[in-house]
Amino acid sequence: MFWAPLSQAIVFGLSFATVLTLIATPALLALPTAIKTQFSMARARLAPA
Repeated sequence: MFWAPLSQAIVFGLSFATVLTLIATPALLALPTAIKTQFSMARARLAPA
């Protein structure tokens, strides 16, 4: 009776946790470095030679 909703909740939870752990967290951790690199490249391009 309650096994189908319970299994759906478990599958969704595991899927969400996997995506969060393997994709979202590394992307968010790399974001400040990527932004810093872009600003540094833009500043170097605009700086007088």
